[in-house]
Amino acid sequence: MMLRFVEKLLSRFLFCFVFRTRVVGNELVPSRGSLLVVANHISWFDPALLSITIPRRLNFLAMAELFRHPFIGRMMSVLGGFPVDRSKPGQTPVRWAIQCLRGGGCLVIFPEGGIRLGEKSVLGGNPAFQQGAGMIGWRSQAAILPVVIRGSRKPHHWQNWFRRETLSVTIGNPFCFWVPRAVSPGTARQQATDQLRKALLETTAL
Repeated sequence: MMLRFVEKLLSRFLFCFVFRTRVVGNELVPSRGSLLVVANHISWFDPALLSITIPRRLNFLAMAELFRHPFIGRMMSVLGGFPVDRSKPGQTPVRWAIQCLRGGGCLVIFPEGGIRLGEKSVLGGNPAFQQGAGMIGWRSQAAILPVVIRGSRKPHHWQNWFRRETLSVTIGNPFCFWVPRAVSPGTARQQATDQLRKALLETTAL
């Protein structure tokens, strides 16, 4: 608990005092109940940024590589991260995510499957999504909250730390997946992924 408090304090200092963070749509975040936050991913700072802009206790599915670094791995654990080996993801992270959501928790997933920039990203307009987020949302029946992050790469450059640059987080309308009961699991996953992609692209226009 103390480490999480310190992380929040440092993140708030970074994103509210060193930088400015503009949040659009924070009144749309459900205050209770299971919630799957799906966001684009452009920087290592994204989890910490979301931790101070989404007023819920967050959990994350994150790349296993991050947990191999002593400091970053510890921070990811403090942030509520759970490692995913992208070379052989298996069912353990999926079961953990669904259990978290069915217990009323709030889970963050970056459906692009890693840091994505350029045309093949949400901000570029033509993203390619992994099907894991759609499957987890569909199976857990959690509310889905689309979030678009901009500017979180600015802290990567030290000169920006003295300019009070602005970052932004845009929160879209929450929704639940609608998938016909008669379709196969594979089709259901694809339809859920398509709905997710559409929602995030619509959020970029807000």
